[in-house]
Amino acid sequence: MSHVVAVLKSAWSSLNLELKNEGSVARDHLASERTFLAWLRTSLSLVSIGIALTQIFQIPSLVGHKSLSQRAHLLLLLQQQQQSGDYLEADDALLPREVHRDLARLGKPVGGAFIILGTIVLLLGCRRYFVVQGQLTRGKFPPSKLSISITAGLAGALIIAATSVVLVGERT
Repeated sequence: MSHVVAVLKSAWSSLNLELKNEGSVARDHLASERTFLAWLRTSLSLVSIGIALTQIFQIPSLVGHKSLSQRAHLLLLLQQQQQSGDYLEADDALLPREVHRDLARLGKPVGGAFIILGTIVLLLGCRRYFVVQGQLTRGKFPPSKLSISITAGLAGALIIAATSVVLVGERT
């Protein structure tokens, strides 16, 4: 038990850093914290995009499913009929489920990839924060080339993939 407490104290003391505020020490560390928060915002944005893509590509299959959406379509048709005076058959307005099945199948992997990228960005941001903090205590500053290159490359690939899925969906 005492070994566990010693390990926890050691871990806490390595995370709890107190520096003397000389020159630009406070400014540099606060800038590093703001940079970490930017990584966090980027991560949350990517995860949100992934969740949105996954949900958006499920909507056509739900709308085309008669048991789930027939009442909503009938209400919509009644409103359209009252406004335009044109009477439509209820089955004509329902989207065919088969047309959107492939689109929904592509949406999940692309959305999942954005969620994974958001997690990777968060991990890169955490690593970057602690590397910079350690280097700043030694009076150095490491430029971040690799993490930015990885993030930009993966995000670009996912944006191209999402765009192609959307364009394929417009053709159907």
